[in-house]
Formats: sequence, structure tokens, C-alpha cells
Amino acid sequence: MPLLAGYQIDFINAVCNPDNTQTWTYSVTKIDTPKPEISNWALILCSDPMHIVLDSSGPPGSTVVVGQGQPCLVTFSNTIKWENLSNDNVDGIYTFKLQGCFQPETLQNSVAVKAGPECYFGELTVPSCKPLNPPITPIRGIAFK
Repeated sequence: MPLLAGYQIDFINAVCNPDNTQTWTYSVTKIDTPKPEISNWALILCSDPMHIVLDSSGPPGSTVVVGQGQPCLVTFSNTIKWENLSNDNVDGIYTFKLQGCFQPETLQNSVAVKAGPECYFGELTVPSCKPLNPPITPIRGIAFK
């Protein structure tokens, strides 16, 4: 749970859904009144295999950009960024849904906050490039001989 420029970002969970998608959930909380204000925050995603974001959500007023859209993480070709944030709307729950299920991995510099002209980096749990084994569907019924 890094504290970056006065904003605490927490990984809540990653749930593999029955339809072979995975929902990732994070929370962001501002501590006191950070200055300069946040404008966006982003997470790195895998490029090989490419994480495909199917859906996302954030607090009212925020928008999401997927791909290479975060100036702080410009060296990564795949990111998810929540933008149009300020001290007024940053607190809340942020989610995104990936196609497929991936192992969680805690990585250094996997999250970035842009506040004013500066970038702040931290360690956070993000989806790795390693797929989870698909769930095994139990066989139902009685075996006949």
C-alpha cells in the first residue's frame, strides 16, 4: 500500500470470474489535502501476453485510458490510467476487468501517480504475465460401467 504524493493506493483483490475474466479492485484515499493535486494514476499491464481490458470503473468524473497513455510510465507499452482526477474526486474504488485470469504479483515501480509536474512511483500488486490455470469443471453424474 504505497503512499505517493499524499495518496494511498491499496490493492483490494483480484477475482477470477466463471467466464474466464478477472476483476481487479483497488482503492485510493487522499491523506489530508495533498499539494500539488493528483491529475492521474496508472498501473503497468503485461504486453506479452497482452492484457486486454474489457471494462473499467472509477469515481464520478474520472476517465480511463488503456495502452501507452501515462507520461510517468512511458517506457511501458501497456498501462491502465485513471485521469481527470483531483482532490475532490480521487477517493474511491477503481476496478478493471481483464480477459483471462493472471497471477497477482507485487512489483516495484508498478504504480505511478502524477501530481503537478512530478511523477511518484511505488510498489503494488498488479496482474503478472503468468496466466492462472483455468478452473476445473467438476464432472457431474454417475459413471456407468
